[in-house]
Amino acid sequence: MKKRKVPMQLNKLLLLLVLVTVMFAVAACAPAAPPPAAPPAVTTTDDKTLTAIKTTTAPTLDGKGSESFWATSPEMKVSLAGAGSLQGGTGGKFDNGKTDVSMKAAYDAENLYVLLQYKDPTESQQRGPWKLEGGKLVKLGYRAGAGWYEDKFGINWNINDTVKDFNTAGCTVTCHATADKDGKPLTKHWTNSASEKLDTWHWKSVRQNTLFGPDKPGLMHDQFMDNVNYDPANAVKTDSAGRHSDPGDKEYADNVNDDKSAPKLVLDGAALNGDPFVIVNGLDKTKPYTADYLKTMKEGDFIPGLIANQITGDPADIKVKGKWENGVWTLEIARKLKTASDKDIQFEDLAKTYYFALAAFDNSQIGHAYQNGAQKLVFKQ
Repeated sequence: MKKRKVPMQLNKLLLLLVLVTVMFAVAACAPAAPPPAAPPAVTTTDDKTLTAIKTTTAPTLDGKGSESFWATSPEMKVSLAGAGSLQGGTGGKFDNGKTDVSMKAAYDAENLYVLLQYKDPTESQQRGPWKLEGGKLVKLGYRAGAGWYEDKFGINWNINDTVKDFNTAGCTVTCHATADKDGKPLTKHWTNSASEKLDTWHWKSVRQNTLFGPDKPGLMHDQFMDNVNYDPANAVKTDSAGRHSDPGDKEYADNVNDDKSAPKLVLDGAALNGDPFVIVNGLDKTKPYTADYLKTMKEGDFIPGLIANQITGDPADIKVKGKWENGVWTLEIARKLKTASDKDIQFEDLAKTYYFALAAFDNSQIGHAYQNGAQKLVFKQ
């Protein structure tokens, strides 16, 4: 029987089919290639919740927030407003009295860490300095609209949820309209019963940011709020109403002599603390002010108006470093989860929710941007 020749084109087609079959078989047996790794995403929580993640690495408190765990920590944002309407309409030089705050949190076996940022168009350092004006030294206080002051930030925590309605209404439950002995309207803060207490973390950029040097963490002044009412008949004693420092040394003093006519001290060389508008007791080199020193000054020259103290103990248990750059303050904060003070909030139950409210001061003594309501801190296990 004579064999029929297979056309060459058919041979090529059969060979192609065999090759394709082999390729599919190999592909079916080979393990699938892993998908490309996605870049870490920044998670956001709801606008009322700050979620602290667990870390085994403590951040360097330098006001930079450069640690890798901050990049992937959940971020909470809250808007503050109302600064311009306070302090006779001169308080808070934020944009229309408003600023936005972003916060992240982390914790380890010992500490809570907080990273927060907020917009502030100016870094305010000239807190009550002495200035040579017309050949005379003048102590500049908080002139309405002039703002010879500093930037500050506050966090109020509801200790053991004792302050009624704080967890929903925030700090407004502590605001009380009152008046001085001459009938001038005032707003003061105090809680509404003896059992109610807030823990106040109060950062002061000039008085406390450079206490231990320009590149080292400073302090947030640890304070508390109780139900002491303002009494115009006893204004000196009750001027701060319910706001108090935790028991311990005072964090600063005015740089004035006994009759308040001149500075007590001047810097002897550069400010070792890094801020020329404050003298840090125990760090900066100083000498007594004399009339001869005045002869060395030029019109417009400044002398620091404050002497800051390197306090310890109860009012000094919150570490912080603030850094201002390109119109933004960045603060890195650390505090022990548990302290020995009954004036402090205790983060001893990591399954619990803790409530707090925020306030920001732009070159302002009293007028501050504040939030409506309160935020909550939770610990991610």
